[in-house]
This record gives sequence, C-alpha cells and structure tokens, in this order.
Amino acid sequence: MRGLTAILIGCLAGCGGTAPSSTSTPASGKADSFANSPSLSATSSSLSSEFDLWNFMYTNVVDTVYPQLQDYTLSLLAFDSTEDFFRADVTIASLLTSAPNRTYRLRYNSELLKDPPSDLAVQGILVHELSHILDYTQDSSFQIIGIGLSSLCTDNADYEHHTDETALMLGFSKGLKAYRTWLYAHVAPEYLDKKKRVYYTSDEIDAWVAANPEWAQRP
Repeated sequence: MRGLTAILIGCLAGCGGTAPSSTSTPASGKADSFANSPSLSATSSSLSSEFDLWNFMYTNVVDTVYPQLQDYTLSLLAFDSTEDFFRADVTIASLLTSAPNRTYRLRYNSELLKDPPSDLAVQGILVHELSHILDYTQDSSFQIIGIGLSSLCTDNADYEHHTDETALMLGFSKGLKAYRTWLYAHVAPEYLDKKKRVYYTSDEIDAWVAANPEWAQRP
C-alpha cells in the first residue's frame, strides 16, 4: 500500500526518533578495551569507494566496537541529500520480521566519497550511527515504527544527544569532534543551525569530556 509505505519511509528516513526503551548505555570504563587499537589518521581518508566504506565499517567499528552486530544482516546504500551524510534504518521489506531476520541499513550520502572526512572522523560518526542500529536490534517492529512516527513531530535532539553520549562514553570524542568539524564545512548552510542544535557541537563535546573525566578516551 503506497500510503503505508510512505509513512514507513518517513519513519525510518532520519537518524532516529525519541529514545527507544532499549537504548543502551555503555558500562563505565568500557572504552579501555579500545586502548590498544591502531590509531587512524586525523587528517586524511582511506575511503574512495563504497567497498572501502564497507570494509572500514566492519574493521574499525563492527568488529571492534559492536561485535554483537556481527550476528545481524547489515547493508550499505547511497542516497542524495543536502542535509544528511549518514542515516541508519531498517529496510521496509524486513521491518515486520523478527530482529534477527531484519536487514539493518547504513545509508551514506553519495557526495561523501568526493571529499570524505578523515578516517578518525568516519570512525567517530559510524560509532554513532551503528549505535542506532544496535538500538533497532533490541526493539520490536512496532517500537521502531513508533520511533519513526515520533520523529515526524520532533527534531530528535534528546535521542541524538543520547547517542552522541554513547559514542563519547565509548571513548570516541576525538573522532566525533573531527566529524562535526568536517560536517559544518560541508552541510548546506540552511541546515547548519539545526545540526548544531540536534547534535553535540565541537565545543559541547569538549565540555562533556571535561565534565566526565572518568570515561577513558581513545588516544
């Protein structure tokens, strides 16, 4: 049915909605497990194709940060937008199936690979985006639909701030800050204020880290 499909697409098109009941928070000190990970470049990118992004996502985020996602089907899909560079969702075809049978999708802006963020920045934002996917694996289909419906009447700031904090508590402040710096230089000007309102800004990331010294930070 075209009407239902349009609603579902609208529900899942954004990065998230209000925080789902199963939104996870890392245990204190969990970032220590990443302390010996190879450092990524803060100034250059190794990404030039979707294949590169796929390998990067698994090598630097799924396998090391969210290994529980190895048990689920993930996919990549390019999209066009002047507002967003990444989105996380569930495919319409699999939405009404059980969590292990769904296809969870990371969508990336087709313009991303023309001037990609640094590897450190990409890792930081992927930790954020895949946190949304981890949330979706823990929610029922109707909870996910509810998240999407809620996103139609809110800017999702509370949920997005919570998801940023998940990445920060896992030790990815430098990467997330590097991504936001890149984003502000690449997003269409009419969306810049919204991005700064809905997500942690670079200065807010610094303030969060200063206020939460108990959380280990990646080198």
